[in-house]
Amino acid sequence: MVYSSNLVVAVGLAEDELFSPRKATVWATNTSTCLCKLPFSSKVEAIKLNKSRLIACVKDGMHIYDMKTLKFIHSLAISNPLVRFALSPATENCYLVYSDNVERGIVTVYDAQNLIIKQTIDAHKTPVFRLSVNIKGSLLATCSCKVRVVERVGNDDKSVQSSKGGEAVHV
Repeated sequence: MVYSSNLVVAVGLAEDELFSPRKATVWATNTSTCLCKLPFSSKVEAIKLNKSRLIACVKDGMHIYDMKTLKFIHSLAISNPLVRFALSPATENCYLVYSDNVERGIVTVYDAQNLIIKQTIDAHKTPVFRLSVNIKGSLLATCSCKVRVVERVGNDDKSVQSSKGGEAVHV
């Protein structure tokens, strides 16, 4: 955990109005109150948050909210059927990294603070299986079924690439 927070985001599983999978509820645990309910047009697949942003991934894209005001900021219209994305815990390097390509391991680094695409990385020949960003938001780790890659975010230099069970090589 990067910082302590009294906020919890819950998404329902039932198909009734109270616990709908198309609604995210933001709770303050210290006061046991609902701060807001965020409605979506389709089922919420995943939610990530850090100190400044809340990212909700739904079938037709990702929606970005400001954590201070809980207001909607921006929407990314992407098809992400595998829900492969990560959000940097850092607020100064607030990167949202995602892969929406089901045939190749192409990763997009999106600056969630300034709402711009920072870079696109052709990381793998096969689809991305997992994504992770370090605590400072400066390193990105991806893996497919066959290869692991660690890259520096913001640079075009690849750091380390290794095959499953293989030796590390510099690219």
